[in-house]
Amino acid sequence: MKIFATLKKHLRTGGEPHTGWLPEGFQTPRPTPVRDLEVEFEIRDDGSKHFILSYQSTDKSNFGDTWHQTMDDAIEQAKKDFGIQPSEWIFNKAAKLAEEKC
Repeated sequence: MKIFATLKKHLRTGGEPHTGWLPEGFQTPRPTPVRDLEVEFEIRDDGSKHFILSYQSTDKSNFGDTWHQTMDDAIEQAKKDFGIQPSEWIFNKAAKLAEEKC
């Protein structure tokens, strides 16, 4: 699989307040713990002309991926989910040229 774009970014996770139902008389739980993470992102091909946006924190506590029909879709998902602007990506020019020939 070819890696088309990479990025390392600092993210702060957590701090979300409890939003679910509680029985009468129960105290509202504290917000989720706040954590500062260094996260590595990459956009790579899936072996069949589509793309995978993957991420993993450097401590390996948070990770995941999403599948996309186009690289632009993957870039847009990263913007929506993580606030990553398209200009922040470091593109692999050789892989980008190969993608354009497909």
